[in-house]
Amino acid sequence: MFAPLALLLLFSSTTGATSVPPAPQLRPLTLCSAISQSQVELAVGRKLEAAAPEYSRVTSTCDYTSNETAVRIAVQHLIEPLDLATEIATLKAAFPGSVLASVEGLGTRAIVLSIPDAGIQLHVLRGDREYLLVSVMGAGNAQHTFEAAAEIARALLRR
Repeated sequence: MFAPLALLLLFSSTTGATSVPPAPQLRPLTLCSAISQSQVELAVGRKLEAAAPEYSRVTSTCDYTSNETAVRIAVQHLIEPLDLATEIATLKAAFPGSVLASVEGLGTRAIVLSIPDAGIQLHVLRGDREYLLVSVMGAGNAQHTFEAAAEIARALLRR
């Protein structure tokens, strides 16, 4: 259980993008008020405990856990557009053995990182300066885990 959480923390600390408020044309996501704990539980199919949300001027993070499951939802507002090639290289280096794939229909651009025997991270760009991470670890098979993350991302992007 702690290995996936360590991977999440590693990823969170390896993003090279710097942050500022979003471009004016998009209303910024404020995660914990935009999606309820019951919506997250319904998507994942498990009862979860919510940690205290974390907010700063440029980030919002919500964490939910159970004995074997960890869900992290985070948004970051970037100073400049994300260098996707660099971000992908960072993900590949941080998670050897993982599989990256593009996801159609979510945000401006989305990729999913499948971490064998752990879970998935769904990385979504909204516009060119809003970065959304939905990480679901320990919630079952890869298809179910991806569907849960995608459902959470769609709910956030609709608001």
